[in-house]
Amino acid sequence: MAQKVIIDGYNLLGVRGPIRAEMEQERAHLIHELGRYAKRKHHQLTVVFDGWKSGDPVEGQQRISGITVIFSKLGERADQVIQRLCVEYGTNAVVVSSDREISDYTRSQGNFAISAQEFEQRLHQASTDKTRHQARGKTELDDDGVDQHGGEKQTGKKKGNPRKLPRKERLRNRRLQQF
Repeated sequence: MAQKVIIDGYNLLGVRGPIRAEMEQERAHLIHELGRYAKRKHHQLTVVFDGWKSGDPVEGQQRISGITVIFSKLGERADQVIQRLCVEYGTNAVVVSSDREISDYTRSQGNFAISAQEFEQRLHQASTDKTRHQARGKTELDDDGVDQHGGEKQTGKKKGNPRKLPRKERLRNRRLQQF
């Protein structure tokens, strides 16, 4: 299922290490990589970068590699743009940010939040997992006994597992499997 994903661009770049003088190249590389990810996963990605200190007087928006790239306007932080997009997209949005304020706001709006570190890991796993699943041809089951494609495990009675994760964590893990 396609998701609307809003990404805090500099937050995600910061996970990769300190942002160096070649910021323009790092941004371009990230956007290209996210474009490939969006094609593979069929998600609608929007990346938001800060322009509040040295940006244009108007918000810049462009389409690059199949994703929407937004630079906040002079005097406006990327966090404000992300919050606005959260409201605009409704509960269909997933926000990628390690900023606690943004994550809390996202959840309060009924959206799903994922940290930049988690998303970075999933970004790199996505290409290798797809290849592995195709090679195996197997269906993997999650903690509930439900396969990733929605089918039930073929057993008679459901047996309780005292080591089973709490429902909230299982739901979160299921949501993360889409990435």
